[in-house]
Amino acid sequence: SVNLSAVEKDQIVAQLNSQVNVTSTNFHDNIPTEYGGGAMYCVGANIVVKASTFRRNIGSNSLGGGIMCSDKSTCSFDACEFSNPSSPIDLTLSLSSKGGAITVDRSFGYIKDCHFHDIKTKTGGVVSVSTDGTAEIETSTFQKCSGSEGAALYMEDSTVSVIDSTFKNNFAIYDGGAIRISRSS
Repeated sequence: SVNLSAVEKDQIVAQLNSQVNVTSTNFHDNIPTEYGGGAMYCVGANIVVKASTFRRNIGSNSLGGGIMCSDKSTCSFDACEFSNPSSPIDLTLSLSSKGGAITVDRSFGYIKDCHFHDIKTKTGGVVSVSTDGTAEIETSTFQKCSGSEGAALYMEDSTVSVIDSTFKNNFAIYDGGAIRISRSS
């Protein structure tokens, strides 16, 4: 079990059966491993993140610019802010393919009172939920996000519940300016 509070941190890798609690922490300018997750990469882990800030975490053509929550992980975010307000720190890096802030893949994600803004992805989804992933999104805002499809929320082979949330001024080149749903409920 790891507890982080009120610090600046580089990437966290949480593996099978790990418990990670993060509070009031800033994750800025992180670059992912080859698997994704600029700030956090989780495999079969349980993470709880509260009142933390994620800025300019670059996906580098992978999934999950900020967080990659995969392989039966449970990832919870409460009162967090995600943004990429300027260009990548290294212009040779590229944007996330999906999940500019969070990717939930074969896992469970809970997002409450979070604010996502000014994030761009190659394909779509500031939050991407795929491959039997499940997510609950409550009282969160998605603003000025862009991608080719489903700029704010990209769902594929997944189950997602969105409650009392706001999608404002998001832009997709092809379809789903705010949300794209494929084989999902």
